[in-house]
Amino acid sequence: MAFSVRGLRVALWGAVGVVLVAAALTWRQAHLRQGPSGPGTAGVSSAPGESSAPGDTARTPSDSTPGPFEGRRAPDIVAKDVYTSKTVKLSDFKGQPVLVNFWATWCPPCKQEMPDLQTFAAETPELKVIAIGADPREDPTKLAGYAKAMGLTFTVASDEGAAAGAYRVVGIPTSFFIDRQGVIRIRHQGVLTLDEMRSSYKSVESLAENANK
Repeated sequence: MAFSVRGLRVALWGAVGVVLVAAALTWRQAHLRQGPSGPGTAGVSSAPGESSAPGDTARTPSDSTPGPFEGRRAPDIVAKDVYTSKTVKLSDFKGQPVLVNFWATWCPPCKQEMPDLQTFAAETPELKVIAIGADPREDPTKLAGYAKAMGLTFTVASDEGAAAGAYRVVGIPTSFFIDRQGVIRIRHQGVLTLDEMRSSYKSVESLAENANK
């Protein structure tokens, strides 16, 4: 009888161990999918198979290979304008500097940033500003209603989260300053103030001028 009780205890502890290990693995996977949310950012899930590496630098010295890193050619984006339903392609703006901003309607830091982004877009007409919904659960109609209520006149687009995945966005807002040659010059995760937008744009233009010398 003693042998049976001991065997039962071993079996029970073994079962508990399996449950604990399974729970730990489940937590780890959920933690990896949920990007870090620092001050001024809201976490969003990474796209399947994409690394959570905001602010990563160029993997190669060449800017000819597309990648979501500073110094690399910006991956193309194909989205729909939430107001007109027309196709918006990043590649159509080659020769023009572009600011791509990833956001969501439920993101308080994004809401905080939007008035400054609107002011910046209005005072910098030579710069194309595109705000793209990062959350695939938010449909274009919801984005359009929110943008209209905030008085946004720059391009607001939706692509069901595809661009956020391609650009490895793990926290919002995240902004990419892209130069006239289509190269990412600045990647910033978190809220940008109006002064920071202005100074970042000046830096991008300066970098582009030096690259062409």
